Amino acid sequence: MVYFYNVLFILLYGAVCKITLPPRYTRLVFCLISALHIGAFHALRNPYVYPDNENYALAFERIAGFSLQENISVFGAYFNWGPGYVFLNYLLYKLSPNPEILFVTTSVLMVGAIIWVIFKCSYMPVVSVCLYLLYPLMFYQSLFVIRQHLAAAFIMLAVYYMDKRKLSVLLGLLAVSFHTSAIVFLLFFFFRRVKITKDTMSKITFYAILLVVGFNLALPYFMNVFSRYEHYADESGSSNIVPLFMIGALFLAHLANGTIKSINTEKDRNIWYYLAFGFMLCCCTLGLPGGGRLTNYCMYVIPLALPLLLKYNIKNKQWKYPFVVLYIVCVLFFFYHQMGSFRDYQFFHL
Repeated sequence: MVYFYNVLFILLYGAVCKITLPPRYTRLVFCLISALHIGAFHALRNPYVYPDNENYALAFERIAGFSLQENISVFGAYFNWGPGYVFLNYLLYKLSPNPEILFVTTSVLMVGAIIWVIFKCSYMPVVSVCLYLLYPLMFYQSLFVIRQHLAAAFIMLAVYYMDKRKLSVLLGLLAVSFHTSAIVFLLFFFFRRVKITKDTMSKITFYAILLVVGFNLALPYFMNVFSRYEHYADESGSSNIVPLFMIGALFLAHLANGTIKSINTEKDRNIWYYLAFGFMLCCCTLGLPGGGRLTNYCMYVIPLALPLLLKYNIKNKQWKYPFVVLYIVCVLFFFYHQMGSFRDYQFFHL
């Protein structure tokens, strides 16, 4: 239940800022307070309550036992954890041998990046922050799936800086250096150049189906060569049904609204395209082992894309307001459904 209290605090911060501050300061102060609250909650957790974090702490100590050259070598013991992540561990150990420095630093990077993108891009920051906290595959999962959610945070920065191509590409490559699966995001740079029409969507869907069929045929051979990915093949192929539903419903609502025809800023257009990319990725990976891991990167667009639907009120389509309410109810239901599996929150003790 403590995880839901965070949402109540965010709503309170939003109301207080709205009532007490001039409009030009409301967004800045709200996002700053939210970042401090969520960042502290994330950073000050007892990491060992959650799965995987003991492995992160153990790796933190072992990485320090190798030289920098050994760590970044393709033959390094932890190279498959991502050279960027390994280098971060190596650097942080020089500052402190306590693994807590790793958990605090990654918390600051993750939460800081997401709240920054919300501050710069969201039409309704309060709604965006609440969605970020409520959807279990974002904030809660980031408490223990550190590498992938760090990569997701860098990807969202790359989406925001898409108009600065070199910086965006560097952020995309940085994401890949933290988790190899983030390489799927690099396709977005090509997708972003496509002018979305019904015809192009049909063509993309057709080629995506061919790609999925080819991937399924090649998967057994891939697993023989890259045995460390065998556990992905054991994952349920239906693990990304919920992302497909959540992203798909939102994307179809934007299509029905005709949002893309009225978007007048590059940052909003990038959000719309990333939502479309997420929908296509969900369709392509549905039924594929480990597909849910790939679609997780696209879930972070939801807190931005839902308010975007209301920003462009084309022809006063009043159906959007019931849709947004129903969408948030679905997120709440998913949160409630998953809450029973949440670990009890504890503060870290030195």
